[in-house]
Amino acid sequence: MSFRLDLVNRAGLFRNYAEWHEADKNWADLSHINMAHGLSSIVYALERIHLLKKECLDQYTLFDDKYRWPQPEILFRSPSMFDLFASYSAYLLSIRLAQNSILNILGKKLGLSIPQSMNGIAEWKRKNKIPKRTLDLIILYWEQSGFEIKQYRDLDQHYGLVARDAWIVRSSQGVDLKVYLPDDPAIQSESKFTFTLKRDAFDYADKSFELFHSFVNELSASLGYTSERDFDYNMSLPINYGVSVHITSDPYQKKLCATELNVSTKEFEIHESLERFDSYTYIKINKHFPIKHSFLKETPQSGKTVSLD
Repeated sequence: MSFRLDLVNRAGLFRNYAEWHEADKNWADLSHINMAHGLSSIVYALERIHLLKKECLDQYTLFDDKYRWPQPEILFRSPSMFDLFASYSAYLLSIRLAQNSILNILGKKLGLSIPQSMNGIAEWKRKNKIPKRTLDLIILYWEQSGFEIKQYRDLDQHYGLVARDAWIVRSSQGVDLKVYLPDDPAIQSESKFTFTLKRDAFDYADKSFELFHSFVNELSASLGYTSERDFDYNMSLPINYGVSVHITSDPYQKKLCATELNVSTKEFEIHESLERFDSYTYIKINKHFPIKHSFLKETPQSGKTVSLD
């Protein structure tokens, strides 16, 4: 189990890509390792974003009875706010890196030298090096969501955090926390940022993830990976150590694996056992993502335009 793919499995995510990842020992290939890292980082960042949103709201309620301002919106800051904004930056970076990683593994699958960024592959509309169904999925995703994600990530990294202020919004429905994204990510000047559209950063992250998730699974299916499965319990052993022992825990599959490797003799011994992982306090369970058998069937399909406003 690489990175936090247990979190991905628990929520039933990327199950068509998982078949691609597990086929022909692709899990040991660097391009698929990078993809697995990206997917794990995306899920982890989204989980953190919503966890920290709740944490910030809980912190505000400690003071709600002391101050009764008539305004419906209150600019709110707390120590957890930085963690929230940092997690949002991590989400934008992770999904951007995963966009590029999927092209890398696609090039290896097709035996083609293709651009390593969707920003480049979008120029291939009139070229036939990639199967039409696969290319159509890439272009559609890029136009629906991918390019705008790139813009927000570039804005966040080079021109100022896109998530920087949080508002407590009080209404008859209760209390909520809002973070607004700049209206136009193409504007690369902080002094010219506007927020009149009030683009909800939390909703935007969720919807952009759904579109990316659907794209990755449909792209995998277009290449023949039509079965849905989990990521398996995989481990690539480093060969640049003499004699070493590796212990890997996989709480999702309730496995504990210890491997003793001797590089000089190329011998290794595996000890595997089932564990009651519910007794370990470090085990993480998704709260934002409900446990699902098939996430793909419940997300927007790539043939349908979904607004991120």
